[in-house]
Amino acid sequence: MKRYRHAVDLNHGICQTSDLGSFQSLAGAITMPSTDDITQQVRKETRLFFFLIVVLFPLLSVAIVGGYGFFVWFLQMLLGPPGSPH
Repeated sequence: MKRYRHAVDLNHGICQTSDLGSFQSLAGAITMPSTDDITQQVRKETRLFFFLIVVLFPLLSVAIVGGYGFFVWFLQMLLGPPGSPH
């Protein structure tokens, strides 16, 4: 079950649910997040996208190919090179 962290401002009767990203009054009405919140969210998502594309995926590709190469090399050390046994 997912947990939500709430911040309640009792003076203004506003409850912010951080997981949902929207503001909710204590009466239950949902209001739109401010443009600053949306801008920060877009910047955060853009940085994450570029991190995934530029850093994480290339490193994972090198690690997977290198791991496969090491696995084949190690098997050839144990079982011998491929080909006929003669």
